[in-house]
Amino acid sequence: MSSVFQLTSTADRPRLRPGERPHWLDVEADRDSFDTWRSAARDRGVPVDVWVSLLVELDLLFEDLRRLGEPKELLRAALDRDQGVHHLCRSERLRAWPVELMESASTHDDLPELLVPERVALRLTPGSSLDPRLDGELFELAYECEAQAAARCRTLESWGLSEALALCSSERPAPDD
Repeated sequence: MSSVFQLTSTADRPRLRPGERPHWLDVEADRDSFDTWRSAARDRGVPVDVWVSLLVELDLLFEDLRRLGEPKELLRAALDRDQGVHHLCRSERLRAWPVELMESASTHDDLPELLVPERVALRLTPGSSLDPRLDGELFELAYECEAQAAARCRTLESWGLSEALALCSSERPAPDD
């Protein structure tokens, strides 16, 4: 039985995080960037949909975190704080997601359409260019945050916000009584 969560062939890797509501996003406005995106995704060993989705979600998270401090520093501190702590998400499919992303080499894509999580697509202006949101140098950070989020059955955005808020709360001095 086929579904939007399955791929066009069994050799492909997941292009959408398990449990996400799929949304096909037309990225025609970025046509001049498709070769760059494909190359960057291939270099990282992930499908184009995943490379773009993780970087867009990270960029949206950065927008949310700027009020609390430097987003990269907050997320790196959250990752460092969590070293050695093991979490076990109850969803086997979600636990396997970060590993599956890196296991096989699929170059399939459907550009000029991307398969992205609906919750991410809803935060974007329809028809706007995504390329300004994609900093390939931040892919490792996005992937590490996604892996930590998946280990807790959370989204990258949810995990990042909660961890940054926890860090900021622990750094504030206690109020004087």
